[in-house]
Amino acid sequence: MARPSTSRIPFSPLCALLRMVVRNGGVQLSQLHHLLTLMVRYTAVEPLRLVERFAFDRKIAAHQLPKDPIFVIGHWRSGTSHLQTVLSKDPSLATSTLYRSIFADIFYVSESWLKPIFNRIAQLLRLPFSLQRQPLHLDIPAEGDVALCSLLSPYSYTWGHIFPTRVGVWMDRCVFKPPPSVAAG
Repeated sequence: MARPSTSRIPFSPLCALLRMVVRNGGVQLSQLHHLLTLMVRYTAVEPLRLVERFAFDRKIAAHQLPKDPIFVIGHWRSGTSHLQTVLSKDPSLATSTLYRSIFADIFYVSESWLKPIFNRIAQLLRLPFSLQRQPLHLDIPAEGDVALCSLLSPYSYTWGHIFPTRVGVWMDRCVFKPPPSVAAG
């Protein structure tokens, strides 16, 4: 079965999110705002997700990379975001952005018009991006784990933030002791 974000079944990401909540024993009251934000996100962008699935699935599958990709891997706070920023200055290279990671399931159809709106809102409200200790802007480099979480992958340690009582389980599964099938790629 396809991942929920790549499925053409309406509202499959929202259903997958709710299944994940049940499998993890619910959400603590202190984390309820994260769950509600995700539920609103997956409900609001569902029409865009379906358009992207029907309009771009074949193009995405047929796309061939002209060169081998470069993967930037490192420990938290080790300078990987800075390296991605430096690499992004080369016009022959591309890096993921915060927008493309948060909206990994809809960025083809929405980036040109929705990202400027969100950037303007962040600028007007002076929203911080605390992970990088800078103002929030959706063009900054982003961690791949954010995209995995947005795509509802069970292999994203970021779920430990939503289910803090199970953060050890998520860290073991995704970082410290991944199963051989995951570790092998």
